[in-house]
Amino acid sequence: LLQGASSEGMSSERAAAGTGAIRRVNDIVHTSIALPRPLDVIVDTVEFQRLRNVKQLGAAPLVFPSGNHTRFTHSIGTCHIAQLVLEKLRSDRSLAVTDEDVLCVSIAALCHDIGHGPFSHLYDGPFMAALKMDGPGQWTHEAGSKAILRRVFEYPRVERALREYLGGSDNKRYFTNLEFIIELISPPEMLDHAGEWVPKGRPIDKSFLYDIVSNVHDGFDVDKFDYVLRDSMMAGFGIRFSKESMLRVIDNIRVLPCPRLGFKRICFATKTADDLLSLADSRHVLHARVYQHKTVGLIEAMIVKAFIAAEPHLKFRKNLRLSTIHSDVDVFCRVDDSILQIIANSEGPDLEKAREYLSAISERNLAKRVAYFECSPNENMKLRGIAKDRIDVAKRLESTLVDVGKAYGVIDDDIYVISRRIYSGLDGYRHPMSEALVYDNKEKHPVPRRLDSHWLVLRASQHTTLVSFALYLSRSLPESTVDILLGEFKTALKGYGIDVNRSNEGPSPKKIRAVENNN
Repeated sequence: LLQGASSEGMSSERAAAGTGAIRRVNDIVHTSIALPRPLDVIVDTVEFQRLRNVKQLGAAPLVFPSGNHTRFTHSIGTCHIAQLVLEKLRSDRSLAVTDEDVLCVSIAALCHDIGHGPFSHLYDGPFMAALKMDGPGQWTHEAGSKAILRRVFEYPRVERALREYLGGSDNKRYFTNLEFIIELISPPEMLDHAGEWVPKGRPIDKSFLYDIVSNVHDGFDVDKFDYVLRDSMMAGFGIRFSKESMLRVIDNIRVLPCPRLGFKRICFATKTADDLLSLADSRHVLHARVYQHKTVGLIEAMIVKAFIAAEPHLKFRKNLRLSTIHSDVDVFCRVDDSILQIIANSEGPDLEKAREYLSAISERNLAKRVAYFECSPNENMKLRGIAKDRIDVAKRLESTLVDVGKAYGVIDDDIYVISRRIYSGLDGYRHPMSEALVYDNKEKHPVPRRLDSHWLVLRASQHTTLVSFALYLSRSLPESTVDILLGEFKTALKGYGIDVNRSNEGPSPKKIRAVENNN
């Protein structure tokens, strides 16, 4: 197996050198992946194995059938790319990257998504939003990953394996390493506050290690590298960013002091700027065409309705409901995507309404999208406020239309108003390329800098965020009712300052043919 391993597979082995026996995994994206001890011990826990039953793309496989991969494979792939990055960093001996650094970053990459709920982002996104349990201070899958990982660390077999490489009997060193792993999964937005270094796991001279798993500065990290490559391949959707692009970027990274922040960051060679841009563009395209595809969005909304209908009747240990299972790690780790099949296979009257939604999805009895309008929050502050509150705006629009439609026999389930937000990364108002640090690899003593503003204007759109509102109506509604509801929808959007006089989509081929035939 080792003789047949790819060169990048061998690199990941070297990055993890000194960590004992190696398990190898064949992967569709990265071919051969090394899982050296003690990574394999973590993989073999029930918490990590649960990810085999949590789909990476949530509801998207119901539209893109081949995109049926899981958080399990993505997590292993992310760990592999982290090892490639660490191998490159270790080639610079001045950085003093230790075996313990390598192992900690690898574990964080491996476990960064271990806290995802059923159907991934659908659980801590649309489902929680529908119950008004999202927003600042509310539970997130990153918080779930940290809580679950802390429990995994307590298992005797895991602790024995970790202590062998992360400090042995030196408790202070061992627990500092564990805290470092936890910090890497979701670093604070400000690593430096008022001149004080915030993280506890590593000192400021190792600041660049916090850029690998979850990069708070520019968003270019190993998590994004893997999911963009993996999701596009599995969904059968072509993108500009490629595995070769990724390897070229990694092969040319360098750690240099940030001129603004003062501490070390991972910087990218200027010659790889187009490769990085292709990553940001590919993420944008995947959101528009796969993750938030018009039918995926509708099916997600129907699954959320099924979950809400089932919520009072699905009782878990300690009387927890589906929306609160995250408060108990043991209960949470027993729930995965199979919850949908449990609802679908139920027979009691309590879950009848939930089953109706799932039957409609299975039988493709879906509402039709009759209108779609976009706006850019960058245009003015009013639209920026709408973008921030878009979920509530969509709910208000839906409620208004239901009230209007009651006079025409319309019921709640005949109307869906779905909002989506497509952006290239970061907070939605800054393009990630504007925050990336680059250097000239031809300079003997390179100085990190941001990309030239002219380059950004030409290649990286300043309108990095698009917010849209779409109206879906039951196919059983008469055309006259559809026209009334569509008119009300447009009037309401105008009140929010959204231009409805221009369509953001061209006419469908069917409409074009109809016009041609009439002529």
